Amino acid sequence: DQSPDDASSLVFETPPLEQDLLLYGAARVLLQGSTDSGAGTVVARRVDVCPSGKAARIANRVRNLALNDALVHPETPPQPGAFEINLGLHSTAYTLRKGHRLRLSVSQTLWPIIAAPPPGMLALTSGRLALPILSGSPQPLALPFPNAETQPPVPTHEQVKHAPLVRWHEVTENAEEIG
Repeated sequence: DQSPDDASSLVFETPPLEQDLLLYGAARVLLQGSTDSGAGTVVARRVDVCPSGKAARIANRVRNLALNDALVHPETPPQPGAFEINLGLHSTAYTLRKGHRLRLSVSQTLWPIIAAPPPGMLALTSGRLALPILSGSPQPLALPFPNAETQPPVPTHEQVKHAPLVRWHEVTENAEEIG
């Protein structure tokens, strides 16, 4: 249940859906904002909220603001000020059922995976969510699977013949050896 995480997040939510909605692919979240340190983390989560209030994560993405768009440390350290990030959430095929709500939750942490950010201010000024919606209904596979074939057993190990083991015991003036 994502509700405890959502309680400390910035949340955008649709009204209850009037019909099923099939999400198929990777959603994109474009966020603009500013930070007073140039550092920080942004976590975006796409969440399915059922009529009972339970919230299930559909997909998410984490972005470290100290990294550039190639996700490597830039030549110069991050600077305070405006930022714009384009997050591709993980690709999914997911049906939001009639009566459910779609939620976008934005936070700076995803405990225990992403720890709390360093002290500082992070403000979002605008954002946009682009959803990959599949129109129509999913189609079955065009061709049926072929009949299964029995495969010969694959040996899992090889037995090696070796000479019988010989026990030995040798006592010298300073030591005793057993093998």
